[in-house]
Formats: sequence, structure tokens, C-alpha cells
Amino acid sequence: MNVLRYVLLGLAACMLVVLGWRLTTLKTPAGAPGGPSSAAAGQIGAARKLVVGRLSEVPQFAAFYRQLDEDFPRSYARVVDGFSRKLAGTGTLPTPESMILETLRDLQQSQGVLAARASGARLAALFDARLALLDALAPTDPKQCADFLYGTADLPLADFSANHHDLVAALASKQLAAMKDGQDRHADRDTPTATDFDLIANGLAAKQLTPGEISVLLDGKTADPPIQDGRLCDMGRIYLNVLRDLPDDARQRVYGLAAELLARS
Repeated sequence: MNVLRYVLLGLAACMLVVLGWRLTTLKTPAGAPGGPSSAAAGQIGAARKLVVGRLSEVPQFAAFYRQLDEDFPRSYARVVDGFSRKLAGTGTLPTPESMILETLRDLQQSQGVLAARASGARLAALFDARLALLDALAPTDPKQCADFLYGTADLPLADFSANHHDLVAALASKQLAAMKDGQDRHADRDTPTATDFDLIANGLAAKQLTPGEISVLLDGKTADPPIQDGRLCDMGRIYLNVLRDLPDDARQRVYGLAAELLARS
């Protein structure tokens, strides 16, 4: 079995979101020796109030942040602190759309591996939310959609998010629910088998993908001539639909691996 297929599973799964967003990871800057000055602390405190207010501006996003504070209070505090320090340093407060995308990326990197242990239902809901977002993105910008297949998009997703609050909020809430379920469940699952990959390949063929297109998705081969953006986007959407239609055991194994790869990428 081609080990590269494991990598491609992660790449294909993340075409919808996090790896393509390439936002700056939230990190708490190291303070000066002895701690920040009282003036700097005052600036951060004032910034924190503005940040908390901005996080609550979009009702759908506000519900996500409330749940994040309840389920992972330390992560929520880190998110607020990171934005507050940035605001104090730059004087610029990001949009709610940019902030939730950055928050998702931070959670993906810091806690996302928990989702790999979530129940099959939680994982299915998470990947369904990603597919719904991709389906909405595809007709608006095929190039950006195609870029997500390889995790190379730079960010105009904040603009997309501004017109699709419900989809982005649903993705955020499903990600959080899978992480919390994985934390509570704390059960590893088996990795996909050669038979699982054969099922995927057969499913892609049944959807009229050519052998060359299947190799692009599963084996990482470069197409010659290159595949057009619109077709790449369609291939990615077909791919996720095929995963959704796998038998339950195989689907859980594949989704679990994809979630783990997303977190470790």
C-alpha cells in the first residue's frame, strides 16, 4: 500500500479549511524579563475588552466562543490573550470572520488530534460540515477551491466567510464537538486498510474519474497536462462524497486518520 496515500487523505480532507487558510498561529509573545510594564498591562487589558466584544458581534460565532470557553477554557483564554496582545501591539482589530478562521487554525493545531478519537457520528458531522462549506465555495472561486485540495490557498476566505456565517459557524461547532467527544471518549481507532483504499478508488471510478485523476487524489501524482482548477475542485468534492458513502467501519477509519493528519500538519 502506498504510504503517500495516507498523506493525500489528509490533504484532500483539508481542502475545505484549515491548511488552506494559512493564518498566523495564535501565540503568546514572550514578555520582557520581569513581566510587562503596568502601561503595557493596561493596554492589553483595554484591548481584551475590545476583543471580547468583537468575538460576540456575529451571533453564530458568539455561540461557538461560548461553547469553546465552556469545553476548553484554557484554549479560549489563549485565543483571547493572543488577539489582545496583537491589538495592543498593532492597534488593529481583525474582523470577526478573520478571527474565527484564525481561532479554528489554532484549535486544529493545538487540540485537533482529539477529533481523531471522536465517535463515528461526530466525525461524520464534522466532514459533512466541511463538504457543505466546499460546495458553497466551489461556484464562487474554482481556483481557491482547487488550491484547498493542496493546502496552498492564501486567505481570501475571510471575505467568503462574511457571506456564509452559518456555514463557517457550523464547521467551527462541529470541529469543537468532535474534539470534546474525542477528549471524553479517548479511544483510538484502527488505521485504514488496503481494502479501504480500494473501496475509495472504486468509488472514484464509479463517479467517472479517470485513472489519472484517481492517481492525483490517492497517490499524489502530478497530472500532465495540469488539471484545470474547476475540475480539481469537482474532484475534491467527489472525493469527499465517496468517503461519506463508505461502509461505516471503513469511513470511521479514514475520517479518523484524516482528522489526525490535519492536526499534525
